Amino acid sequence: MPSKIPWVWLRAYYRLGARYMTLTLGDTIDWVDSDTDKARHGGLTEFGEQVVLEMNRLGMLVDSRMCRQMPCVMSCELARAPIIASHSSAYALSSTSRNVPDDVFRGIAKKGGVVMVNFFPGYLTQEGAKLDQPYWDYARKLESNPNLTEAEIIKLLDKWDEEHPVPKCSVERVVDHIEHIVKIAGFDHVGLGSDFDGIPFGPDYLEDVSYFPYITQVLLDRGYSEKEIHRILGGNFIRTFKKAEEMCHQCNERIQPFDI
Repeated sequence: MPSKIPWVWLRAYYRLGARYMTLTLGDTIDWVDSDTDKARHGGLTEFGEQVVLEMNRLGMLVDSRMCRQMPCVMSCELARAPIIASHSSAYALSSTSRNVPDDVFRGIAKKGGVVMVNFFPGYLTQEGAKLDQPYWDYARKLESNPNLTEAEIIKLLDKWDEEHPVPKCSVERVVDHIEHIVKIAGFDHVGLGSDFDGIPFGPDYLEDVSYFPYITQVLLDRGYSEKEIHRILGGNFIRTFKKAEEMCHQCNERIQPFDI
């Protein structure tokens, strides 16, 4: 049985209003592997599995964004509620480890979850994908150098970005990724993740949320119905969110909460 302390923090965040949690970001941590770091656990540890189940019990969405493929698959198999990838695109179109492979799409769909497309051109184009892992490898090399200050690391990373510019793309490329997810997982399992608060820039004609109507127009031009577009623009996420809350009540009947 894992330590009681993590459940105290998880439940405290829930009481404060947190309704989803990304299992990890850029680093492999003690209980889950990250997509941009070395794998140490083969996915999720036993404690990581308990975290997923406790999130289900609370009604907190499990976000598999930035997990390696194996913990994504394990989360899909283990979870009693829908899971999400909050800002990931299609690996088949842009083969960065930040994106989701087709078999994981199917697993998320089977659980009733949703994959929400990231707008960063580095994750939308194959040319951008080729720059992603070298960037992270360089960043880790800098961070492991004890002679560099944080300010110096940031300056060197900015210089790397200047010397390795990410190719731009247009809003149509976002819809390409949407269409691929629809093809693999279905209309009910795709949404918009943008990542405007984390990416340096978006595609042309998609610089901020005021440009979202361009997505609508491209979808209309490609023959999508009004009902399908409503699902993509937010309906699918709302349905997934509600389902996680419903499953929370069912889980509470089946799963005995850990003592705190």
